[in-house]
Amino acid sequence: MKALGIVRKIDDLGRITIPKEVRNQKGWDAGQPVEMFMNDEQQIVIGAYKTDSDKERVLENLESLKLDADQEESQILDEAIRAIRKGGE
Repeated sequence: MKALGIVRKIDDLGRITIPKEVRNQKGWDAGQPVEMFMNDEQQIVIGAYKTDSDKERVLENLESLKLDADQEESQILDEAIRAIRKGGE
């Protein structure tokens, strides 16, 4: 994980503002749903929330790309599909 050198305080309502530079870099607009994870070191990681329908749409697109892919590309797409499915468990 890379430190950004940005520090924010939690306000009275428990909110933290994500800096504009970070939102722009991630392509997040106002209203972007995010989800939080906690790792073994008790650090919180925030990422864009993907609904199951979003994941299914990505999987469908990857499956359709396989139709025109050569063997090497097909194997790479299979790995990506497995990784996405495993991440949803």
